[in-house]
Amino acid sequence: MHSPLEYRKAHQAQRADASQLIEECLPKLKWRFDGHDTLIDVGSSSGDILFDFIYPRMPKNFTRVVCTDVNPKMVKYAKEFYGTYAKTEFRTLNIECQEGVGEQFKGRFDHVTSFYALHWTKDLRKAFRNIYELLRNENGDCLLLFLINWSKVYGFYDILRNSVKWSQYINNFERLTAPLHYSKDPRQDLMDILNDLGFSKYDIEIKDRIVHYDSEEIFRDNMVAISPFITNVPLELREQFGHDLVEAAASLGCRDEEDGSFRISYKVAVVLAIK
Repeated sequence: MHSPLEYRKAHQAQRADASQLIEECLPKLKWRFDGHDTLIDVGSSSGDILFDFIYPRMPKNFTRVVCTDVNPKMVKYAKEFYGTYAKTEFRTLNIECQEGVGEQFKGRFDHVTSFYALHWTKDLRKAFRNIYELLRNENGDCLLLFLINWSKVYGFYDILRNSVKWSQYINNFERLTAPLHYSKDPRQDLMDILNDLGFSKYDIEIKDRIVHYDSEEIFRDNMVAISPFITNVPLELREQFGHDLVEAAASLGCRDEEDGSFRISYKVAVVLAIK
């Protein structure tokens, strides 16, 4: 996600999914009786999901909301856009940091949320360990949504990386592979992680999702905005890269030839867990 502005413009599908999940699951969190809740969002990107859907649902007298991302550009953008919101902080945070979350964050939060971020990690267990460390010892909980498998996206990038034109720009291809991409039983694998770390209660759902893009332009803009490889592509070639990416997706049956819309199927995990 090289450009916060472009990502914000293009990720309507992710917003819709997150909005639905938040409406369904946020009331299930263990909200404090006194309303002085603290919440940290992991992988906030441009900040819009946090501030459009979660912030308005916080108790009126909440104590603290922290917006974080591993990308300093995203944090800067979110702060510029939402920095006037009361009782908010904006921090750079690598959730799979081997050194842990640091004393300024450790055990300080009633709630951890994360939407469409954890599938970019390579050490999912470490990410969950750090989430566990962020939570207060008494009824700290988390609500997490992340990809398990996006084989269609993996497939059309595989086509591009095997082409003469684009192979030099698609290096470190495995970064596109979600941590549980090859898992035969992702729910059990997640249960094992949560049990090992000491979470007392949890609910895990693996869901099949289909995202619909009304036009080729919307699909292309979304895919380019979240592409981990686009910064490798020279500026003068990026338009052609987007075009070829669309054609690769179409060759895998993602395009409706009647109306020109695109559909991408994928699996997500929804995790609600209590420390």
